[in-house]
Amino acid sequence: MFLKNTVTVLLMLLVVNLSHATGLVISPFRANLNATQTSAVFNVANQRDTPMVVQVNAVEWLQQASGEDVFNDTDDIIATPAIATIPPKTNYVIRVGLPNGITSTQEKTYRLFIEEIPSPDTQKTGLNIALRASLPIFVAPKFITPAPPSIAWTLKRMTKDSVVLSAHNTGNSHVQILGYHFLLNGVEVFKNTKVLSYLLPNTQKEWTIKTDKLLPQQTIQLHLKTDITEQVLVTDITVEG
Repeated sequence: MFLKNTVTVLLMLLVVNLSHATGLVISPFRANLNATQTSAVFNVANQRDTPMVVQVNAVEWLQQASGEDVFNDTDDIIATPAIATIPPKTNYVIRVGLPNGITSTQEKTYRLFIEEIPSPDTQKTGLNIALRASLPIFVAPKFITPAPPSIAWTLKRMTKDSVVLSAHNTGNSHVQILGYHFLLNGVEVFKNTKVLSYLLPNTQKEWTIKTDKLLPQQTIQLHLKTDITEQVLVTDITVEG
């Protein structure tokens, strides 16, 4: 493969709208299932002038305690068709469903992978571009109303010019953190508006922040934006030494 000067590029996409670059558009960007809705549909549009072959697979999505993603094969969710050829300028439907229904008392999370299989003509050029979309699927607990995510926050100074912000989701459903900023005595000292990080139930994530403006024992206001509500959530955090 090296002698043929073949390069394979794999793109992992959380939000998929590739119409300008690749001619591929997928919607919606995620699915929410529950006891009364155990299936969902994803629309895949091939806006190219040539056919597109895609391979489809649904897997269990877990996170380690540290927040790192883990994907496992599972029979709890199925996606059809497993492989499809999408004609040019055509919309195609991919279906996902829960063949065994819902049995868990905690939210279950999955990922739908839609991966393009390069055509033989593309392979002959020596450059393979394999597009791989990763779409989250959330399944609400059975007979239990998902509790609003309960996030425990800590902020600890690690060096003279850096702190670590930790978030622990102790609830039974996910939360997507979109962005946050810190206020100290009413003055903004740091912000990150492009976090876009999922925090699954009973998992934790950390962010290292470069700043020398936060000292131990200071109390700051954390202003948080999530996918749960359009309102900005505000909480006080004391900086640990």
